[in-house]
Amino acid sequence: MDIIKRLNGYITQLTDQPIQPADLDPAVAGRVPLFLKSSYQLVKIILFGHELILALRKPAAKGLLPSQYVAHAKAFRAAIGREVAFVLPELDSTVRNRLLRQCVAFIVPGKQMFLPAQGAIDLREYAGRARSVNADKLPWSAQAILICHLTKRKIEDISLMDLAEQTGYSAMTMTNVADDLVNFELCKVKIVGKNKHLQFTAPARDLWKKALPHLRSPVRRALWVRWGKRPEGCLAAGLTALSRYTDLTDDNLPSAALDERLFKKLANDLHQCDDPVEAQARLECWAYDPRITVERETVDKLSLYLSLKTSHDERVQGALESLMEGFKW
Repeated sequence: MDIIKRLNGYITQLTDQPIQPADLDPAVAGRVPLFLKSSYQLVKIILFGHELILALRKPAAKGLLPSQYVAHAKAFRAAIGREVAFVLPELDSTVRNRLLRQCVAFIVPGKQMFLPAQGAIDLREYAGRARSVNADKLPWSAQAILICHLTKRKIEDISLMDLAEQTGYSAMTMTNVADDLVNFELCKVKIVGKNKHLQFTAPARDLWKKALPHLRSPVRRALWVRWGKRPEGCLAAGLTALSRYTDLTDDNLPSAALDERLFKKLANDLHQCDDPVEAQARLECWAYDPRITVERETVDKLSLYLSLKTSHDERVQGALESLMEGFKW
């Protein structure tokens, strides 16, 4: 269905992670009443680390009243013991407000999202492409590409398609990256032959200053771990990285960074520790792959600065100042 493509594009814009819809388990699908199956296609996805069941409205069910959506939500809950989120091609304000009052989850791809159980709410009206819930912040993929440009300064010579291949992002995500960077007035898109390239609007140092209010720490969470073998893809991060770039002394336990998606795949090979005394390392799960922005075994200096800039340790702040003073723009 076309709505699934729209849904995937919308979720990817908001989370930088594409979805992979799958059919419901037969035992679960078998409990759904026929009248609901006739009105909705049911799929399941993983969103924010949890399984979510979606009810994609079929064309024949167009024009349902707010009370009908509320009743259907209750019927789904009674049948399968789970909340579902309705995926609707469009939604007028009257229906939307009723669903909000009744706390019924819904997604209108490209426009709005209300998932109260997941804490995900995006209710702005858009004239064009959907903006992130963090509207004043660059999406993670756009931040990664910007930092890649600032640290390697080769991005403008690479087409968006080739850049997608090099970074592991999809072509759709790279198109969204270009739109985001243009919307934040950080770059323009130029046509070279049949290909699109990014053309940044200012020298590197000025670009960093302009973008800085819109950038975030890439660290989603940090935990103490033990591992039999250091996972491939881990880069030195945190104070370990800062000690490599400056005169700061490293902690007793090393810090490492890993793409959060890779961490989820390796979770069974890692033992999380409640006490750092039991751990071998402090592991940071990053919102983007730290390998995108660097060509060595240590995270890049700009992402490192973003990850530590809120530290209250005066030694760390002094080292960060030294780090940025020595950065070669």
